[in-house]
Amino acid sequence: MTALESGALDGGVLSIPYSDIAIDQGFNRLGDTLETIPKYQFNAVTVNPVWAEKNRSTVVRFLKAHIRSLRWIYEHPDQAAAFFTQEMGVKPPYARRGVDYFTKNKIFPVDGGFTLDGLRVNIEVQLRDGVLKEPLPPPEKYVDPSYLQQAQRELGL
Repeated sequence: MTALESGALDGGVLSIPYSDIAIDQGFNRLGDTLETIPKYQFNAVTVNPVWAEKNRSTVVRFLKAHIRSLRWIYEHPDQAAAFFTQEMGVKPPYARRGVDYFTKNKIFPVDGGFTLDGLRVNIEVQLRDGVLKEPLPPPEKYVDPSYLQQAQRELGL
């Protein structure tokens, strides 16, 4: 946003609510990333696998806290928007639109989950961007769902 405002960039990808702020400042909306790549895995919790296995209980506790925080956002959107305003300095109407967009589109799944299809698209985008080369690894190479499954079980999900 700062780079757009300063003229250092002529265009960029902004998340909601920053894209709404940019539009209100006179910038043009070129599209929505969900319209272009709807299955993209936009976020992830990543960890060194060797460290994770040695610290399994810590990883599971972290994931449980992560899931509880996501559930809180979905269950308390007004408070989540107020928290966003407080922490990020975003004006309340924008904060609420951001929370609504993220929850409506399940950008952060309420159960902390992920999709292999979304990760596959992420890998394909990295190929197009020159970050990865053929042959592409399967998304399963990067995922160990056992930590998330344990956290979900312990939370009764």
